[in-house]
Amino acid sequence: MLRSCFLGEFISNRFGAFGVWQADKIDPNMALTYCGKGLVHMAKMSHSKTKMSMSRTADQWNEHLSQAGINFENAVQCERGCIPAILGKAAVQFNRRQYTEALKSYKEVLQLNPACPPEVRIGLAHCYAQLNQTEKAAKAFRRVLELAPDNVEALTGLAILEMNAEPGEKLSVAEKDKYMAQQVESAIKLLERAYHSMDNLGDQNAVVLNHLANHFVITNDLDKALRLAMKAFNNTEVKKIRAESCYHIARTHHIKGEFDQAHKYYAYAIQHWPEYLLPQYGLAQTSVHLNSLSEAMACLDKLLKAFPNSYEVRKLMGCVAHRNGDVNKALLHLTHITEIYHDDRIDEEVWVELGTLHEQRDPNRALLMYSRARDTLKRRKAKVPAELLNNIAALYHKRGFLAQAKKFYVKALKECGAGARRCDVCVCVCVCVCVCVCVPNSILLGSTTHTHAHTHTTQYHHPRINNLKTQGADADTHTHTHTHTHTHTRTHTHTHTQR
Repeated sequence: MLRSCFLGEFISNRFGAFGVWQADKIDPNMALTYCGKGLVHMAKMSHSKTKMSMSRTADQWNEHLSQAGINFENAVQCERGCIPAILGKAAVQFNRRQYTEALKSYKEVLQLNPACPPEVRIGLAHCYAQLNQTEKAAKAFRRVLELAPDNVEALTGLAILEMNAEPGEKLSVAEKDKYMAQQVESAIKLLERAYHSMDNLGDQNAVVLNHLANHFVITNDLDKALRLAMKAFNNTEVKKIRAESCYHIARTHHIKGEFDQAHKYYAYAIQHWPEYLLPQYGLAQTSVHLNSLSEAMACLDKLLKAFPNSYEVRKLMGCVAHRNGDVNKALLHLTHITEIYHDDRIDEEVWVELGTLHEQRDPNRALLMYSRARDTLKRRKAKVPAELLNNIAALYHKRGFLAQAKKFYVKALKECGAGARRCDVCVCVCVCVCVCVCVPNSILLGSTTHTHAHTHTTQYHHPRINNLKTQGADADTHTHTHTHTHTHTRTHTHTHTQR
């Protein structure tokens, strides 16, 4: 890709309109003359895509693509079996997303010359991939590797197919996990081969570097990931590839806790490729860290337009809206999750957030939400935190179910462990068998009215988004998964007066 950008710049600067005019002077009706014109327009197309402003790029790009198509078609009319003209025509068709027609053109070239260079089969493989004929695409890439074992594009294309291969529906969960692990391992080996081939050739393929950077982010080798992503950024002028490099750079800073830098590179990624959705979520998270909640919600709104039923986006939107004081919006998004997903698929954090939102307006529903959070944890055989048990107890207490309140207060006390000091957690039994948990720094001191305070504190974590898939017009689809946690604490105090 880098080579084509430099070629485009060189041809358009040195041989633009002058080169076309000179070709016409030699022989306006010769097939290779039209091929030369078509190649000049293709080079200018690549040049305009990397250099011009966004407002002018689309019009210029389409104009050059159209002119290239006309010239290659004229070349074919002059000479039916002109292979350069047919290859140029196939390239134009592919760029127009006419993948079936491009496939026919590449096949025609192979029929005319079965011993053509291996690179022709790469075009064939890309057409099959775009038509979702992945087995044929993989077969074409493997044939290229049989003819040219160090072909970087074939190694990269096959690696992407390996990573995106879906396991059979009849496989069990364990078998699917094993299959996916094997596919990823195979893909990484292919990318490593591509990387070593680049070193031997003295060339750098930004796509390969980006995929390796993504792998090292997932395996938490952040320094190596950052180094590869920076190298990818500096070795291409293609905006979409640069956007992906910026995204990987941002991820490394994000995981390190360097939120200012992460925020900057997420913004750069979107600036290079506005339709790229993955950095929108990262930008939303870093905006929350920088207390720019309105910006975070704007990013999440863009994601929801593309993925209206995304569990992770809805969840984060609900939490951010709650923090921003928009309780109704928070309830809308979190309740939507409970309507479209089965209870077994909803994690405890959603239930806890809903419980917190309902505490003041509907204590009964808040108690139900907290109870579901506890059930979810028990189903996963995970530890139920004392804070959650204390919340359930306090709500039972408020409703007057004193026996149930006592039961959960005692559970909360036990969950605190034997190491808790007596002044930290204590149980007070009143005449009405009322039990309350007193948390340090939250005890309301009273004497004549014998007022006891029960304070319930909820701690929960919000995981970052995973499994968003996006696909650009000329980008490969792949999935990135990584998790960050943020902690919020809310404290509510109720008083119970003894008589």
